[in-house]
Parts: sequence; C-alpha cells; structure tokens
Amino acid sequence: MLLAFPYLLLLAATSNGIVIFELSRISVGALTVVVIVWLAAAFWNGRVREAGVGHASSVTYSARLLPLGRPLALYLAVYWLTAFTSIDVRRSLGEAWLAGAYVFAFVLTVDLVNWGWPRELFVKAMLLTSGVLTGMGVYTLVEWYRQWLAANPGAWLPTIAYRLPAPNTIAIFLNLMLMAALARLWVTRARAPRVFLAVWIVLALGLLFLTSSRSGWLGTAAGVGAAVWLSVRGPAQGASLKPIWEAVRRRRTLWVAVLLVGVAGLGLAGWVAYRQAAHPTHASSFLVARGNFWIAAWQAFLRSPWVGQGPFTFGSAFVHVSSVPPDLLYTHAHSLYFNLLAETGLVGVIAFGTSGVAAFLALWRQMRDLRGEDRAVAVGACAALVAYAVHGIFETVSAEPTNAFVISILLGVALAPGSVPAVPESNFARRWPMMGLGAALAIAGWYGIWLSSPLHLGVLAANKSDWTRAAAQFAEAARRDPRSAVVHQQWGVAESVLASQGDASALAEAVTEFETTVRLDPNWALNHANLGALYAAQENDEASVSELRAATELAPQVALYHLNLGLIAERADEAAEAEQAYADALRYQPEWADAYFWRATPFRVAFLARWRSSAPPLAVPTVADLEKSAAANSEFAVTYAQLAEAYLRADRLPEAARLLKKADLAYARSSDGLEILWVKAELAVAQGDYKEAVTLGEKALAGYRDQSIYGPGTFGDPSYGPFLFRRETMALDMVPQLTVIRLTDPWAARMVVLGDWYTALGDAARAAAIYREVLSYVPDSAEAQARLR
Repeated sequence: MLLAFPYLLLLAATSNGIVIFELSRISVGALTVVVIVWLAAAFWNGRVREAGVGHASSVTYSARLLPLGRPLALYLAVYWLTAFTSIDVRRSLGEAWLAGAYVFAFVLTVDLVNWGWPRELFVKAMLLTSGVLTGMGVYTLVEWYRQWLAANPGAWLPTIAYRLPAPNTIAIFLNLMLMAALARLWVTRARAPRVFLAVWIVLALGLLFLTSSRSGWLGTAAGVGAAVWLSVRGPAQGASLKPIWEAVRRRRTLWVAVLLVGVAGLGLAGWVAYRQAAHPTHASSFLVARGNFWIAAWQAFLRSPWVGQGPFTFGSAFVHVSSVPPDLLYTHAHSLYFNLLAETGLVGVIAFGTSGVAAFLALWRQMRDLRGEDRAVAVGACAALVAYAVHGIFETVSAEPTNAFVISILLGVALAPGSVPAVPESNFARRWPMMGLGAALAIAGWYGIWLSSPLHLGVLAANKSDWTRAAAQFAEAARRDPRSAVVHQQWGVAESVLASQGDASALAEAVTEFETTVRLDPNWALNHANLGALYAAQENDEASVSELRAATELAPQVALYHLNLGLIAERADEAAEAEQAYADALRYQPEWADAYFWRATPFRVAFLARWRSSAPPLAVPTVADLEKSAAANSEFAVTYAQLAEAYLRADRLPEAARLLKKADLAYARSSDGLEILWVKAELAVAQGDYKEAVTLGEKALAGYRDQSIYGPGTFGDPSYGPFLFRRETMALDMVPQLTVIRLTDPWAARMVVLGDWYTALGDAARAAAIYREVLSYVPDSAEAQARLR
C-alpha cells in the first residue's frame, strides 16, 4: 500500500499521468493485476468458507457487503447514458471509464476492509503519501524564499505574493487529507503519531494559504468546522461539550481576553489572506472570476437540459463564450454543480445528488455505530465530504482524477461494514457485479492502449521531425480510432508539413484530414484556421475565407486569424474585407505594426500608413515612469524587466541584476519570460560574459520565433489534445501554410545584436548564419545586410 498510493495519487491519477502513454500502459497493467488477484482471492475465500475451513470473522463478508451500491449503480448508469448521448461520444467514453474507475476504487476499498484490513491503515498510507506532496510544497517555498533573500538582502517580508504551482488541484487534495488528519489527531494518544499529525496539519494549513485558492479556503473552513463538531460531539450526542462549557464559566475573564485576542488575530489573518488573494492570477471576486465559466455551463445546459452535452465536453462550450486564445482553454466549469448541469443535465445532477445524500446518511450511521479509531476514520471522511461539497461550489473538485480517487477511497474505508460473521448469501456469486466492473475496466483499458499506441508512436516520430513515419502512424491511429478528432488533427498537421517540404500528394491528404477534424470538432478555432490555410495553399480562396471567418468568430481576439483572413482577402482583391481584417489583427497585436509583413506589398504599406495616422502615438516611458510602474505593479515580472533594461542603458548594473532576480519570483506570462531572458543576456554582455549572453539570447529568440497558437514562448506546450481529449499530441499545432509573424523589427534588431555577440566571440560562421536568418524574416533589414557585405 505504501507503494500503491504514491503511484496512484502522485503519478497515475494525475491529468499528466493519464495523458502520458507509457504511464497509462503501466497503470492499466497494474489494474489488471489487481483485478486478477482480487478475483482469485475472492474465489478462494468462497471455496474455503464452503469447505468450513478458517475463521469466519477474518475471511468472510458482511451481509451489507456494498454500501451505496444502488446509488452508485444509478450514477454510473446515468453517466454512461450521457456519454452515449454526448456531442463527442469518443471523448466522453474516456471520462466514463474514469468514473467507473472511481467506483471500482470505492468497491475494492470496501472489500479489503471487509476482508479485515484495518481502516486506519488506509488513512495512514494516504497521509504518508500526502507527506511527499507537502514536503515538495515546502521545498519549493523555501527555494523561492531563498531566491527572494538573495535578490533583497535584509528584506525578510516579501513584497511579492508567492503562490504554489497547480494551486487549485493542491488545495482540493490538501483539504481532503486535512480532514482525515484532524479526525485522527483527535483520537490518537501515542506521542509520535500526534507530533507527526500536528506538524503535517500545520504545514498543510500553511500550504493551503499559499495556494491563494479562495474556494479552497471556504472548503477548509467548512471541513474543519465539521471535523471539530463531529469529533467533539462524540457517541454521547453532545455530552463532551459540557466540560468545555463548565471550564468557560469558571474562567470567564480569561476567556473574554482569549476571545479578544482571537478576534484581533482573525483581523490580522484576514488582512494577510486578502493580500495573498490579490494575486495577479485572480480576478477581483468569485463572481467575476467564474462568470464566463458559469455562463458557458448554463448555455450548454439550456441546449440539452435533460442529459447535458456529454462528460468532459465543457471545453467545447467554453470556447463559445470566451476567445481562446488569448484566454486559456478550460475544460471544466469551475463549479462541480454547474459542470454536472452542463455535461450530464438534470438526470446527472439527480443521480449525483442521490449518491451524495446517500453517502452523508451512511456516514452518519457509521459515526453512530463505530468507536475509537474506526469512528475517527468516518468523521474524517464526513468532514472531507463537507469540504468537497463546499469547495465544489466554486471549483470542479472532481476535475483532477487524483482528488476523485481520494474521496472514493476515504468513503470506501469509512463506509465498509468490516469483518463480521457472514450469511450464506454473501458468497462469490453474489459479488460478480463488483468484480465484473473491475474486469470490464481492465479490458476497456487495454483496448484504449491499443487505440492509442499508433498515436503515441506518431507523436514520437513527429517530435523527431520524422514526418513520413509520423503520417503513417497517424493514418493507422485514424483507422483504429476513426471518431477521434485529435487523431485526424495530428494526421493533418503531419501531412501539411510534408506538403510544405514538396510532397505533391500530401496537401490534398492534409485538407481531407482537417475537413474530418472540423466535422468531428467544429468548436476549436485553430482547426478552422489550419484548414483555411490549407485551402489557400490549394488556391481555393472562397473555402479558405469561409474557414478563416469561422475561426475569427470562434476566437475573435486572435490576431493571427484576422491576419490570415486579410491576406486571403487581399489576394482576392477584396480590399474592404482585407482592410478590416488587418485592422482587427493590429487591434489585438499592435506590436505587429513593426514587422516586415506590412512592407511586403503596396496595399499593406498604404494600409499601415492610414492605420498609424489614426492610432495614438505610443509614449516612450522614462526611467521615472518605469520605476513608478514597478512599484505599483510589484507582482508582475515584466515591470522589473523593463526597468532593468533601462538601468542597463544607464550603466546601473547592480540594480539591474537585482531587478532581474526579482523578476524570476514574480508572475510572468510566456512572452514576459522571453523579455526577461533577453535582458539577462544584455546584462551578461555588460558584465563581459559573452558565452552566457549568446546562450540566453539564443533561447530567447528561439522562443520568440517558434510559436504555438498562444504566441511567442509557448511552442511545445499544446493544449488541444492533452486538455480537451486527455491525449498526447506533437509540439507543432499550426500548419506551416498558416502565415505567422515570426519576427518583429525590434526582435530582428535583437537577433542582429546576437550575431554581433558571436562575432565578438570569434564565431564568424554562426554570426553570418544568424544575419542570413534575419534576412529570411526581414528581407529589408539594413543592419543584417551591412554585416554580410
């Protein structure tokens, strides 16, 4: 168990663990072994009982063999129904498999406790596993604080708020385990376990604070309140409160003072919490932060109120109310209840509600019947369920599979009847539905591995630029899994690269695959944009414009889509549409105005002149302006980078170096990270370290040139496959036929400077290669031309 829980909760059941093919294969193999051993053990124990051998109390099963059996069966049936009525059955079936796995974890846990495994053994193993996560969280905090002190000697209180990575997911996990730990601490009398639990609880509370998860804090408050009340209440139904009340009456003055100190402490804690909650990643309030998610969920519910639009399809609804990009792609509604409405409709909400009420009632009975450590397990599970339900108002607490497994196991441990004398009916034959679920999951898991195997091999080949092999593997993946949009999308991208390399037949194949992709998934704007670019390569301008318009309607704030629409409209002599599209492109990416693209044709030259005449001139900030900005926006890394660059020009190197260290600690978007890298390269040159400068400069420029649909600095981090489908995909997400501004004039000038640094190092060949690359992006670069003469 000490090996199983860390693997399940920290690797296999994470979102990345499900996406990564090799981990999925190991997980399905482990599941198969568990199912086989479970079946064999159950069959053997049944044979032993029939022969009258052994002690019934240790190897037999309770007549109440499976608590929540009917509610969970109803929930699974409804979930599978909504999967088969989904807008994307293929995608929803994968989520339905996960739902079955959660129920299987519950069933297996119940069975193991019925076999005689101690309840507290499960809780101890999970707490030890959570100790690994807690230790990692503390380590990252200490490292961050060490870097803060290095950048700000003597400033013991940071002015930048630190937030844990993956904060919402960690907050849910810590909340669940915190309730189990509090309940155990209440009944544990041995000193060593009490010390361990107390230390872990303090660390967990500290990390919960550092998640800055406001919904997590609500869940913590509700869960801790429930844990304390249920623990104090005890089996005597309130008798434990009397000694506490008598102590308060005898020392009333002392307790008044304690109350006043407590109120003051709460006020201070509230101020600290407010400051922590003012992180750049937060909106101003819950309602503002959740608005688009809940609107999308409600609209999806209204479109299909009875059965929803299908499990794990919320992302397809979200893109209709928010432009993705620049917004991130979110695959859940940031509310358990809104998410259920959107994906499973009223039948799903009713089935889930029935299971939830049944779980609370069953836990209440268990807390009444159990004693000692067993009761503490039930109290911890009930408090965890309270935290889960309250946290779920503002967060889809089941979105990360790890947390769904945790609550399933906690409920299984708490609700298992335990080892009691058996009745004749509680034999192997009566238990086949539970074991059938495990066997079905294993078989379906291996089928999924077989489906995904060629996709995995194709992704490996594509990331090694072996495009011919990648296309062949994707073709096989499409043959095995013809209803998967992401498989056809990957095949289309591979064929588009082959077409760009001169393969005459590949372009038609790429078009065919993207037509299939758009038919299977019409909601992702980039699919339309890629198809539009491929149509343009076939000189099918009418079809190209239609697809690019669809892309701009789905994601109206993506400048790239408007740019390509304008390009095709310009080519078709549709001047009015081209001008409007180009204006929209520069509205969302005004920095693109300084790019060679606008000097490539007379039409664009004239358009840009008109655009510049109507656009307000950009003021060049002074050092004083930048200092004020950095002081007012201390949470944002880019303000430090901009001020550091100004200090470098003023030869204030120590101050620039200190600012760049602070920038590493603040919130940075991907493009901000590239800016910081370049300024660090300039600092290295100012300090005479040209080798470090070219390393940093190459990294910054590569990040700017190699882009995903989210822009510079994001290549290799695709969202479409891993987020929407839980499937791995190649690094490239845009077809080469899509026109992208790879280098603006300011970054081209920086690239020339990089070449100069290589010249200073005596590497003339590399410098010349860089100058030529600049001219491939900016043919009229006078600086690059001069250096090549």
